[in-house]
Amino acid sequence: MLNLEDRIEVVEDKVDRLESLFGQFMAQTGRLINRLERQLEQRAAQIEQQAEKDRQQWQEHLRQSDERWQQQLDDANQRWEKQRTESNQDWNKQLAEMDQRWEKQRAEDRQHWNNQRAEMDQRWEKQRAEDRQQLAESNQSWNKQLAEMDQRWEKQRAEDRQQLAESNQSWNKQLAEMDQRWEKQRAEDRQHWNKRWGELAQKMGTIAEDIVAPNLPRIARVHFGCQDLEDFMVRRKVKNKQDPSKRREFDVIAVCADKVLINETKSTPSVEAINDFIKALAEVTAYFPEYQGKTIIPIFASLYLDDDLVNYLTKKRIYALAMGEETMELLNGQRLTLTEPRSLIS
Repeated sequence: MLNLEDRIEVVEDKVDRLESLFGQFMAQTGRLINRLERQLEQRAAQIEQQAEKDRQQWQEHLRQSDERWQQQLDDANQRWEKQRTESNQDWNKQLAEMDQRWEKQRAEDRQHWNNQRAEMDQRWEKQRAEDRQQLAESNQSWNKQLAEMDQRWEKQRAEDRQQLAESNQSWNKQLAEMDQRWEKQRAEDRQHWNKRWGELAQKMGTIAEDIVAPNLPRIARVHFGCQDLEDFMVRRKVKNKQDPSKRREFDVIAVCADKVLINETKSTPSVEAINDFIKALAEVTAYFPEYQGKTIIPIFASLYLDDDLVNYLTKKRIYALAMGEETMELLNGQRLTLTEPRSLIS
């Protein structure tokens, strides 16, 4: 049986072996941990590389998608512009052809009436000459009858000339009536094509760009003496200089030396739309401080404005612009006059 010292030696020997085994275990565990950390770092680098590659691929995909959408948008805009140009050219060609047909028909009708009148004069003169020749070849016993016949022929000639004059008046009256009908029909056709053009522009939402804007420089020059425009803007979006949180779009603005034409265009005009325009006019200098001191000329436009809306605009000292027989015209221009800057706004 082991004594105490032997037991202690056995225990110490076991402890030494355990310490050796534990040291080996710790060394192996450290190596495993280091290897695992290296593997984790490599995996993290691989994941980061793959993420960067995926991000670049998505950016390239988004860029290509944006380019395709932009190309489709450009193609659509080109097709709309081409269609609108071809439509305008077609209307103008049809109007020119109608004008040519009316002028040709009018000339042919005038020539027809003149030819008939000339033929009647020739027949009467020929008949009279033949009758005189026949009477001259007769004997003296027919002299009295000849004189009587002369008198009758003179009377008949006077009556024929009177009838011819009345016939000429009738032809001229008919020609005048035909001219009036042609002019009326021509005006109606022009109004029809202008209406069709306006309906097309209204359908496309481009009344301000296609119809109002091209007429405004002429309106400014003829009615307000603006011979040289300093600036001309269509669909101008601008921020309020006094309150940057507010933004507004002005349909058309034309600027000359001492005047500013502000246009509001509506496809369906109403009193409410006019009142909204009046509120916007009160804030013009807040959006455009550089217009301070200039005469603000408000112009409310639409394809058609009834008398009630024109009277309301006149009362509010706003110009009314609508489609006339051939182009856009001011409907109340003679009832309004310019005085002081911004005096047109009540």
